Amino acid sequence: MDKLPADKLNLKFSMQQNEMFILGLSQEEFDEAIKNNDKSLLSKHLYLVWSISNNDYYFRHHLETKNTELKNIPTAKDSKRYFRFKSVGALVGTNPIKVRLNHLGEITKIGE
Repeated sequence: MDKLPADKLNLKFSMQQNEMFILGLSQEEFDEAIKNNDKSLLSKHLYLVWSISNNDYYFRHHLETKNTELKNIPTAKDSKRYFRFKSVGALVGTNPIKVRLNHLGEITKIGE
């Protein structure tokens, strides 16, 4: 019983492969970008869940096309073409905001 999670935990977000997240913007910056329809800023921070395994989370930029080669390109991580998080805490530090896109690429739903 001691190993069970504490009562009244709140689910922050769920995550599955190919879902979209805004990474690296504060909630206020995100809300302002949505309000002003700042697609350029949103696009810069829009990432796809690429791969999930035990304490290893990969996100690739939504415009990135070299999926298989991306991890082998030395400058790809520094230029934020993808992110790799080795813990949930590191991921939460980037303030992930889950979004959904419609068939035109417009953000249609925010959060769960």
